[in-house]
Amino acid sequence: MNKLESMILALAIPAAIAAKAEASNVKCVTSLEEGVKPYVAANMFYQMPSGIDGFTFVNFSEGGYYGKTTLKKQIDEGISVRGQTVHANEPITQTGVGIGAVVPGLPKNTFLEVNYMPAWFDENGLVEDQAQAGYFVSVNLPAGIQLSSFGDWNVTGLNPKWMYGEVEVSKKFGPVSVSYNGALIGDGDATPDIEHRVAVAAEF
Repeated sequence: MNKLESMILALAIPAAIAAKAEASNVKCVTSLEEGVKPYVAANMFYQMPSGIDGFTFVNFSEGGYYGKTTLKKQIDEGISVRGQTVHANEPITQTGVGIGAVVPGLPKNTFLEVNYMPAWFDENGLVEDQAQAGYFVSVNLPAGIQLSSFGDWNVTGLNPKWMYGEVEVSKKFGPVSVSYNGALIGDGDATPDIEHRVAVAAEF
């Protein structure tokens, strides 16, 4: 298990220098709730050798930084193996492994991918109380508006608990996009609370 974990961790460190960047942006997110300070997020989509797709985001705030790197390799039509590393004020905090699947037969301009990551590791080995199920969905609406959302549950035990997610409605104006960006925040049960936010992103 230690050898597998080391291999996954080595792959999950963003290899952006050797990767082919597909899209990148910097986003400023501002909460509409009193007392919540804005933060800046950097996002990068890229391709690595051997057909591995990567996505890394890092959020920067007064408390430091928090991010995730997700790497996916397709193994069959619509099916991929995936590894994800969490960066919480350090390059490697946790790493999870699992599988993802693109849901077929959806309406035009709609994309849905679900995933299940049952095994997570930190510096002490296997994290026994963590198994995640998640989704990403996007819909292209008229007038160039895009609706998207992602979220994760901890499905360990009999009562799934919502962890975190976002729902976004965005519109592009050249290299700049403006959006409503709601944070879906866990409150101890399977459904989230919402924090209303707005965001402006610039592509490069």
